[in-house]
Amino acid sequence: MGSIIGLFLLGNVITNGTLGMSMLPAPTAAEKEAQAAPVAPLDEKEILWLARGVYSEKKNEEEMRLIAWVIRNRVETKYRGTTYQEVVTSDKQFS
Repeated sequence: MGSIIGLFLLGNVITNGTLGMSMLPAPTAAEKEAQAAPVAPLDEKEILWLARGVYSEKKNEEEMRLIAWVIRNRVETKYRGTTYQEVVTSDKQFS
């Protein structure tokens, strides 16, 4: 059951970039504007690499969400790679 919930949460990160955390402070106007920028949909290969990265590090549902967020953030900021595959397979980053 936990893996089903984890996959749902991973889908949430992929489709709209949210972690499902409501305890975060309300975003500022600048943050809202940045969030409004469209996010390109992931293709099947990118989803597979994101899932591999999350699965290799998973401990619980919370950690799965956080790992997915780290991987996505690294791709978007081009830190350790420009694709999900490059980030996940980057030396000494994920199991």
